[in-house]
Amino acid sequence: MIRKKQFYPLQCLVLCLVWLSGGAVSEAYAQNDWTLAKDKDGVKVYTRKLENSDLKASKAVVFIHSDIKKVFDMLTDADHHNQWMDRVKASRLLKKISDNEFYVYYEAEAPWPVNNRDVVARFRIEKAEDGKVKIVSVGEPTYLPPKDGVVRVPDTQSVWELIQVDENLVEVTFISHVDPGGSVPEWISNLTVTDNPLNTLKNLKLLLEKK
Repeated sequence: MIRKKQFYPLQCLVLCLVWLSGGAVSEAYAQNDWTLAKDKDGVKVYTRKLENSDLKASKAVVFIHSDIKKVFDMLTDADHHNQWMDRVKASRLLKKISDNEFYVYYEAEAPWPVNNRDVVARFRIEKAEDGKVKIVSVGEPTYLPPKDGVVRVPDTQSVWELIQVDENLVEVTFISHVDPGGSVPEWISNLTVTDNPLNTLKNLKLLLEKK
C-alpha cells in the first residue's frame, strides 16, 4: 500500500466515473488555455479558471509503463482506490448498474480543523473504436443520507482519459473540478487543486510499474 501524505484532502474525492454532456469538467475538457502549475515525479498538473466558479479546474497528466487494461482495471476497482488515491481513507462500490455504470462512495481525510469530506458519485465508462477509454464521473450527493461529522461534497465532476501510446506506455489524463462544500480555508482549496492530483497519479504510476 502506498503511504499517503499528511495534507491535501479534497480533490481526490472526485475520482468517481460518468460521461458528462455539460458542466464544469466538460467545459474544461474542451479548452486549451491551461497553465502549468506543477511538474514533479513524472506528473504535470495544469489549472484553469472556469466561468461561474471561484474554484479552478485541474488537469494532471502522467505516462505509465503498463498497458491500458491494467490501468483501466485499477481505476475501476473502486473498493481499493483508498490504497493509492491521496487522502482517501475509505472507498467502496455501492451499486453496479452494468459493466459500464456504477455508484461509488468515498471518504477523504481533512487536516484539522476541517471536517472530513465524503462523496457519492455515479460512474460511466466509454470506449472508443481507436482504443481510447474515457472514465467520467458526476457527484450524486443525495444518493445516500449524510454521515454525522462528515461534510457531503455538493458538486464533483471528473474525466479520466487513457491512451495506449505504444506497446508498454499509457498516457493518463485526469481532469477534475470539485466544490468541497462547507467552510474550507482558501489555502487548502488552492493546494488540493494541484497536490491531490499530483500525489494520486504518482501513486498510481508507482503501483502499476511495480506489477
